[in-house]
Amino acid sequence: MVVLTAIQCCLWCLEKCMKFINKHAYIIIALKGSSFCSAAFQSFFLILRNIRLIAALVLVQEFVCLIGRLVIIAATGALSYYYMAADSQDPDSPIASVNSFYGPVFMVMCLAYFIADMFMNVYAMAMDVMMQCFVADKEMFGKGKKGAFCQREGCPHLHELANFVEKKGKPKKTEEPKAADNKA
Repeated sequence: MVVLTAIQCCLWCLEKCMKFINKHAYIIIALKGSSFCSAAFQSFFLILRNIRLIAALVLVQEFVCLIGRLVIIAATGALSYYYMAADSQDPDSPIASVNSFYGPVFMVMCLAYFIADMFMNVYAMAMDVMMQCFVADKEMFGKGKKGAFCQREGCPHLHELANFVEKKGKPKKTEEPKAADNKA
């Protein structure tokens, strides 16, 4: 039983990794027009070369999506409650005979969760695409004559991000201590 649980855990991890690589491979296919296998290879090493930036993006992305889902669910639940409470004051309304609003509000919030999840997944994919395009742009055109597109005059809104990534992506150089002459 323990062996099967360990195998199931390993397969789950493999599935998550494959989904992550597939998603980024499709981005490279759209960006460069290469085949799936070469795009998966390119996206894997693009992520590997920029692992800190991608990891930071994933953390921020998950946090923003979680907050987005919670806000959408809470706002939808509150609006449905206030609507039902206001409509229940009218004696001719079908809601006037409802004993409690908690059940209908809970159902509305469940539906809101599924809809918010779909929208936040689209938003997360857009964030992934933008970050991977930014990193690919820096790698493909950063050393060219004109430089990366994100650093050109037409994109002043990206200069701050490009400078931040450039500074954080390189290790800091430390000065070696000077050897003191010990003459005794």
